Amino acid sequence: MSRATLGLLSVLATTAAAPALAAGMPQLQFNNPLTTGQVFWGAVIFLLLYLVLSRSALPRVGAVLAERRARIEGDLDAAKAARGEADRAVAELRRARRDAAAEASGIVDAVVAEARERAAAATREMNERLEAKIVRAEAEAGRPLPLTRMRAPRCAPWRMATAAIC
Repeated sequence: MSRATLGLLSVLATTAAAPALAAGMPQLQFNNPLTTGQVFWGAVIFLLLYLVLSRSALPRVGAVLAERRARIEGDLDAAKAARGEADRAVAELRRARRDAAAEASGIVDAVVAEARERAAAATREMNERLEAKIVRAEAEAGRPLPLTRMRAPRCAPWRMATAAIC
């Protein structure tokens, strides 16, 4: 400590004790035999109370705290394990969803390709039938028909749904 701090402490100690003695505070008058006895018995009682509590109550409190600490650590370990398990389950679900999406995309692509192939086959078949009809009509007429005179027959709207060609 510095000299200034020591000087300040000595001044405070003398000024604090002097007014206390001057004011007549009996608990600070150690020359009184009653005060000395009270301090002695207070120390003895404190020591006995400390020994009794340190031998009986404090070990119980320590055991309760140790048990609580062990239970909390066990709960934390269980929570960490559950969290790891949940993270693995989430990763598994995400992977399964990705796989299902890829599989669904493949199925959709296959269905679309098949539908396009069927539509192309139906278009080819219809074109072949129409070409055959055109050739037959030209053969019957003996000459080629101009495209401007060829028109689709007109059907009533209610017959359009039931008949392919009116």
